[in-house]
Amino acid sequence: MDGICTVCGRILPDISKNKCDSCESKLFEESNDEERGHWIETNSGLSFYPLTPKIEKIDIYDIAHSLSMLCRFNGHCTSFYSVAQHSLLCALEAKARGLSKKIQLRALIHDAQEAYISDIPRPVKACLPEIKEIEDRIQKEIYRKFGLYWDDKEANKLINEIDNDILSYEAYRFLPSKGKTWANYDPNKLQISYEDREKVISMHTAMLLTKRQFIDLFSVLYAADKEPDEKYSAF
Repeated sequence: MDGICTVCGRILPDISKNKCDSCESKLFEESNDEERGHWIETNSGLSFYPLTPKIEKIDIYDIAHSLSMLCRFNGHCTSFYSVAQHSLLCALEAKARGLSKKIQLRALIHDAQEAYISDIPRPVKACLPEIKEIEDRIQKEIYRKFGLYWDDKEANKLINEIDNDILSYEAYRFLPSKGKTWANYDPNKLQISYEDREKVISMHTAMLLTKRQFIDLFSVLYAADKEPDEKYSAF
């Protein structure tokens, strides 16, 4: 059963929603004339309000810097391994699977909101729906800033698959238990070569190098295709 947008009357494929993304974004912008709540200072010196994110305050250099300093698995890795490294692996895996540069860009910045609210462990996030709402609000603005649609089920499905496959590999590579009881690592799922994986992983002692590679890859992918997302018929 479809839902209906209560603002414009558009038919929605998700019955749980009552507004389409376009109307929701417009309503949010209209109510977002003033920044509210507490703010954080970013690496570039901006005051960023996580509860009322503004697109002009989103900076790819802030994102790259912060993600290169954030450790995955809440810091419980056998050695330092950052969210930026995870993001690079996801983008490279998307490339290895033959996906478009639009999808590679989406894979690279799919965790970009963590630059502003940190990397909250999944078990904690599952108990705090408000955190998920804040996270989604920020990520929507990040995608909008860089020309990606938020509510693209096909693209989101591809990213979730890559994210989970990379997560399983990371658990195997960086956790004492190798994720045996929960990650179910399958080496046959990953298309990225062992050599490319190790190049990214070997950056664990050089955060600035990870930051630089994140920026360089973003610049290539973002410049490659400025056209709006469409259905990925090439896949």
